Amino acid sequence: MSAYEHSRKSPTLQTAARLLAEAGFELAAVPRVEFVKHVTGRGRTVCVPTQLPRPPAEQALATVTSTASCCSSCGMTSSCPATSAPPGHPSSSSPYARP
Repeated sequence: MSAYEHSRKSPTLQTAARLLAEAGFELAAVPRVEFVKHVTGRGRTVCVPTQLPRPPAEQALATVTSTASCCSSCGMTSSCPATSAPPGHPSSSSPYARP
C-alpha cells in the first residue's frame, strides 16, 4: 500500500477495484456532469448541464428547501434558474459534486 501511496507503483484496474472493495467501496464509471453558460433567446444567461445527472432516488425525490446560486466556475454571478443544484453542479453540496 505504501508503494501506491508514494507513487512508486501504479495499481492495475483489478488491483484498484480489489483495494476499494476491501475498504467498502465499489469502482464505478459515472457520467461527468459539467455546466456551461448558455444565452437564451431573450438574452438571459443560464447555467445548463452538459447531460442530466443521476442522483440516488432519495435525493432525486427529496423536497427542495432552498435556491442554489451558480458559482464562478460557470461564470454566473446572478441566481441560477434551477431551484436546486443537481449533483455535479459546482454549488452542490452533494457527495457527487465535482471539485
